[in-house]
Amino acid sequence: MKRIRILSLLALFGLLALTGHSAVAAQDDSLDGSLDFSSIEGLQQVVGRYYGPDMEAAMNAMLTPVGEGTQTPSFEDLLSDATYLTTIVMKYDSDDTSEKGFNTFYDEAKQQTDQDASTQTEEVEIKDLGDEAKGMKGVIDQGGMKTNYFAILVRNGEYTFVISAVSSSAEVERLTTDVAKAVLDKKAGDGDGTFDENGASTGGLWDLFPVNGDAALRALVVLGDEITFPVPEGTPAP
Repeated sequence: MKRIRILSLLALFGLLALTGHSAVAAQDDSLDGSLDFSSIEGLQQVVGRYYGPDMEAAMNAMLTPVGEGTQTPSFEDLLSDATYLTTIVMKYDSDDTSEKGFNTFYDEAKQQTDQDASTQTEEVEIKDLGDEAKGMKGVIDQGGMKTNYFAILVRNGEYTFVISAVSSSAEVERLTTDVAKAVLDKKAGDGDGTFDENGASTGGLWDLFPVNGDAALRALVVLGDEITFPVPEGTPAP
């Protein structure tokens, strides 16, 4: 299904954070793209939230009568033209370990995207965002389907944030930057919070994520939440 394939493109930075390995490693077992979170000094938690198109609204658009001579967009068309975004929060035990982890993660992500022949990558200078920020942008070519992507890695105190998006729109850079700013404006809640894989998690680190209706998300809606590290008890091995 195209939706799943498009979501997999978020691997640039987001999948590396969410699964502990890169898109390249997933496509070629001969490449060791693994990143063992337990080996990163001071890393305490990694959680993420996915965003994408409002599928209910998209289906309603398909069912709405169009003018004579106008072709109704197919489900495949709606998905291929959509924007998908993932936001990751990585919490460390101190500002110092956050800085070390920031560099470790960026170097690994950069190395893996450089090895992916389907991805044209360009580093981007990011200013006035957190304590430190780095970015990548480019084009992903998956079987002739070209998609724009933009990814930002931001360090702010004891946190590192990874915001990445893929879209057919040229606005992907602005969207990603606006979401990064929205995350930096929020504060974490107390405790671990309450987890809901459907995207309704609250409290703790979950309070750092934009929710449905946040202006920074434009028309995107929450698709789901995930706890990546430490791995919750009872999670099947990959």
